[in-house]
Amino acid sequence: MQAFYTFGRLIQVPVFSSIVSPVNDPELLRTQVKRENGSFSNVDSCFFLRFIILYCRISSCASWDSTRLFHLLFTGAFEPMSFNLLSLQSLLCCLAFFFAGIIDAVCGGGGLITIPTMLAVGIPVHFITGTNQCSAWLGSGVAAYDYIKSGNFHFKSALITLPFSMLGSFIGAKLNLMVPEHYLKMFMIISVPLISIFIFTNKKLGETDSVDEKSDFSILLRSAVIGLVLGAYQGFYGPGGGLFFMLAYAAFLKLSLVRATGNTRFVVAVSSITSVLTYAVSGTVIWNLALANTVFYMIGSHLGAKIAIRNGVKVIRPVMLCMIVLLFAKLVSDLL
Repeated sequence: MQAFYTFGRLIQVPVFSSIVSPVNDPELLRTQVKRENGSFSNVDSCFFLRFIILYCRISSCASWDSTRLFHLLFTGAFEPMSFNLLSLQSLLCCLAFFFAGIIDAVCGGGGLITIPTMLAVGIPVHFITGTNQCSAWLGSGVAAYDYIKSGNFHFKSALITLPFSMLGSFIGAKLNLMVPEHYLKMFMIISVPLISIFIFTNKKLGETDSVDEKSDFSILLRSAVIGLVLGAYQGFYGPGGGLFFMLAYAAFLKLSLVRATGNTRFVVAVSSITSVLTYAVSGTVIWNLALANTVFYMIGSHLGAKIAIRNGVKVIRPVMLCMIVLLFAKLVSDLL
């Protein structure tokens, strides 16, 4: 090991002098290399140069372990960011995820609690989405299991929605690169009050379950449209996606609110796998905080699912309206 370290230090030529120092931003690393050697227009396409950079950075650290090496290999960042779990900020995050787990398991919209909380306690913006996604994934699975176990789950529509949701999410992410978010937010500011009016005027929405009266083709078509449209929304913007899935299942497939929530938790849990893996290898997750949040979120999800299954519409409906108000407030604040 010492020989490896010594040799690595010896081959650090001046061209790498600004690279071997710890740099936690992969884009900054690429910029530095391009600045030092203009003959490479794309550092990622030059395997040999990237390998030498990687080798020099590993060998420049006298004490490295497998965790840091894994993180460096996959993200280009020297060391994963950590968070003091004994701090007040961590406690507030864990409590936020506990209540968000309850909210998500009841109707969706927990991100409207967790993301502002993480912003308020000072977590860097580029770590928030990844940490939030990785913290909530297993909790969604716990809630989905509770709903499936209790029989509040429509297997056919959920399985049809899933692939279309993932396709829609991909399309939405692509659209996000081409169309400013401002236009979607303006559309949503008009749409959210209309959705609220629809819920108030349809007081029996989700009280009964009549999906079995529909033909297989109707279920296929409606489930595909729900997955594609709301998957695109989640990929493009995101907040309140679970809430809209639940409403769409109740309004268009005539599922009860409890079964609609069960479907939503299943679709969210499975479709989140790709985004969780993406954030996991991108270096934008604070892992010790995410793991702590996960425990609290799983407890909240289990509790929330039990409350929703036991009490049904009389709990889901008022919580759903509260989350729509929060979503509207977020949209307005984003535009101001």
